[in-house]
Amino acid sequence: EMVADVHAALLELRAPPRLASAGAESTNGGGPTEVVIVEGGEHFHRESCSMADGKAVERLTSEAAGARSLRACPLCDPLPTG
Repeated sequence: EMVADVHAALLELRAPPRLASAGAESTNGGGPTEVVIVEGGEHFHRESCSMADGKAVERLTSEAAGARSLRACPLCDPLPTG
């Protein structure tokens, strides 16, 4: 658990600014943003995120990920900014 806490803290230090809402709308067509989650993870990611690379992932919308109380990955910043 301590390793996970340190890992999360390091990601926060390197993270770009994030939006507050996990249900943000995408700028590409107005629909929810498609993201991926890794089994057992606490964050949702862009498909290209290194944290999800090479792992089995589940695809869902950012809105659905937020409903599961998952947070946006601080490394890949999967929520659109506009």
